[in-house]
Amino acid sequence: MSGYRGYFMSGEHIQAVQNFECADDAEVILKAGTLLNSKPQHPAIEIWEGKRLVAHLTQTPLANTDTLHEGNVHVLRSKFE
Repeated sequence: MSGYRGYFMSGEHIQAVQNFECADDAEVILKAGTLLNSKPQHPAIEIWEGKRLVAHLTQTPLANTDTLHEGNVHVLRSKFE
């Protein structure tokens, strides 16, 4: 299990923080996406494992990006993979 931290974002500003204990990146992305779906007041969440950005998930579609679609959450693939 790895420790991840999710930062609920509004633009460049952190609105809230959520810690996750997950087996891998896929599990934390799924959990964070589910949580983001339940919190419409937060437009996005960034998931970090230490200094590594795992993913940036948003509530709304992003045009011209490499995304995975999970419900109404869109995962912008990390450039640090």
